[in-house]
Amino acid sequence: VAFSAADPEVLAVASGDLRLWDATRHKPLGPAVTVPGTSPGGAAFSPSGSVLAAGYLDGTLRMYRVTAADQLVSEGPPQQASSTGYVENVAYSPNGRLVATADDDDTARLWDVADPARPRALATLHGFGSYVFSVAFNRAGTMLAAGSADHTARLWNVTDPAHPRPLGGPLTGPANTAYSVAFDPAKPVLAVGSADRTVWLWNITDPARLKAIEYT
Repeated sequence: VAFSAADPEVLAVASGDLRLWDATRHKPLGPAVTVPGTSPGGAAFSPSGSVLAAGYLDGTLRMYRVTAADQLVSEGPPQQASSTGYVENVAYSPNGRLVATADDDDTARLWDVADPARPRALATLHGFGSYVFSVAFNRAGTMLAAGSADHTARLWNVTDPAHPRPLGGPLTGPANTAYSVAFDPAKPVLAVGSADRTVWLWNITDPARLKAIEYT
């Protein structure tokens, strides 16, 4: 699920099909979008709320324009984001020009979506030993975090998104899949949620010396 930053009452739900909902009235907005033979695994609104990015179980990234009537209209052809398996999740950068995909081929990818009808692959981020389940940009849009089924999370500097730079080594500690990653919007802290029922917090003030500060 994903809320629109432009209209907090609009919610996108990716489950079997893709649909917008009125979160206040608990009613669907317009018809569901279905793609024969596949279904969405995750979705994210652009900061303006005018575009929705969705990752699908056939390994594709698909872009949709959100109309004034809250209808989803397909923008351009699907892009193959994962060479095997699913696109598990997607994230929009704060400036609305980038989308990151979390992919089952043990990678994350960065896409230029300045023109949503023509997404352009910029970089493939390697280093994981299993599926990548989650991706997130920091508030400044300069860093990307990703969490994996190999029990680790990793960070990159994406100031130059065509040439992302790893920041430090893998973040280790969770005893199971790192399912979710999130940046604190006000502090230099990264949170990682694991299937081992723990949440880990890392101080990322100095990316060369990443330090776990707490886990629960």
